[in-house]
Amino acid sequence: MLKSNFARFAAVGLAAAALVSLGATAANAAPVPTEGPLYVYDGNGILIPTAGHVFDWNDNISASLSATDMAAPFHCSADATDSYTFLAPQGQELTRSAWQAYAPNGFTAEGSKDLLAFTLSPYQQTNGTQGVAKVNGGKWSLGLACTKDNGVNYASSGVWWLPVTVEAGTGKFTADPVGDPVVGSPATIDLEATTVPVAPDVDGPLSLNVPVGAKATLGAAALVNGLSTSTGKLGEFTVTDERALSKKGWTLTSSVADFVNGTNTIDKKQLGIKPIVVSGTAVAAAAQVAGSATGSAPFAELAPLAAVGTTKLNADLTFVAPKDSVVGTYTSKLTLTLASK
Repeated sequence: MLKSNFARFAAVGLAAAALVSLGATAANAAPVPTEGPLYVYDGNGILIPTAGHVFDWNDNISASLSATDMAAPFHCSADATDSYTFLAPQGQELTRSAWQAYAPNGFTAEGSKDLLAFTLSPYQQTNGTQGVAKVNGGKWSLGLACTKDNGVNYASSGVWWLPVTVEAGTGKFTADPVGDPVVGSPATIDLEATTVPVAPDVDGPLSLNVPVGAKATLGAAALVNGLSTSTGKLGEFTVTDERALSKKGWTLTSSVADFVNGTNTIDKKQLGIKPIVVSGTAVAAAAQVAGSATGSAPFAELAPLAAVGTTKLNADLTFVAPKDSVVGTYTSKLTLTLASK
């Protein structure tokens, strides 16, 4: 079902009808309504979204063809000699004698066939009996018509109107949407889908998967700020969480042993670790800086109720040896521990 917050109000073509002015007898073919949305502006020139808006009978409001320019002109056909705003029963907008009330409306300049924003205020339709619509309520249209022969007949084209529903007694009215939504107006489509649990009775497993024989070898050392420094990657590994029902979340921690070369030792705090979430919804922990690392620290976590599945992880490693370290190759172990929240 389509919903719209801004409605499109367009002239709708009707069958030909006899056109008779008040107290006169003359007729011509029904005019051609001019298609186009009508936008409503208040007395300060501010656009009013019409859908659901309740107007008072005496509100000072106007209609324009533009949502951004209140002064965008309406164009009458070449045979138009005058124009009128009107209040008419819905369905009788093209029957001149059916107008309940009306008021003259001028062109922008002498010789021009253009009209500016026209008044939609029912109380300003000063000729006729506009009070009938206020007392009785019901379905009405507020419009603008290009006319000729001193208003007796319609011009060849140029009729616009806004259908409204009037509340009896108070005269309050709301616009009736007609046709499609205005291009660019918000529209929504209701969607519905049904899902089933991954496992109807129990959660799946939570597991840590590190490649067999995994080993991280840091690159060739180089002097950085006068200290032997080497960098590398820990290597990708995964945490798989199939607990689609409980979604408890998890925490992953890392701990590092001291680095050893025979009888020589370098403290584990010299290994900097920057956890990386390669893919998945987990969050990486803060980096451990070489020289001040704690040796045992959080690596990553998945919050409760977060989307479960497979998380791929890695880390940047930086090893900085103290100045008095014996030259050589040092080894250590990094242990990963996975726990449910």
